[in-house]
Amino acid sequence: MSLAELEKIVHELEEGGLGLAESLARYELGITHLKHCYQVLNETEQRIHLVTGVLGDGTSITQLLDDGVDRPSESLADSAGKRRTRRAKASGD
Repeated sequence: MSLAELEKIVHELEEGGLGLAESLARYELGITHLKHCYQVLNETEQRIHLVTGVLGDGTSITQLLDDGVDRPSESLADSAGKRRTRRAKASGD
């Protein structure tokens, strides 16, 4: 929704038919939508994982998809343990 609204605002500003006050108001609203879009993008990028295998109990082994950004490395075992803990907390175990 925010992306569509942002595109609409950009189009309105590019057309140039708005007055100064309305242009400023639309610009400020556009910045709000832009920040929301970046937040959603960042959250989504953090959730993208590459499945690298499956443990005996059926738990998938994953690692962050390599996007060229340097991040601190952690072992797959540590990473898998954190995911299992998060899943357990989410499911109420």
